[in-house]
Amino acid sequence: MQAVASAPNTSNLESQLLPATTPVTPTDGSVTPPTFGPRGLPCTPVTVSGATICDSSGGATAFWTFLKNTKASSWQAVTITPAGRIQKWYYDGAAWDK
Repeated sequence: MQAVASAPNTSNLESQLLPATTPVTPTDGSVTPPTFGPRGLPCTPVTVSGATICDSSGGATAFWTFLKNTKASSWQAVTITPAGRIQKWYYDGAAWDK
């Protein structure tokens, strides 16, 4: 897994993942692992009294996780939309493709 900061052309992937007018910013899956609430939708985990719960009142949540093959130097990503749709992506050197 790689941090979002080291991934290529994240703006291209974000434009394909979320509508241009959304206030949602994808959460870096290498820092905060994707978490799902009881209805199967992604949520932001919050620690309350020593336990971790989903904060569904915090609004929509999206995740992206970037992976790099160190031998081939190729990139892949896994995204999760606020609706819970999971997609695998490949970076072709210029843009992200499904």
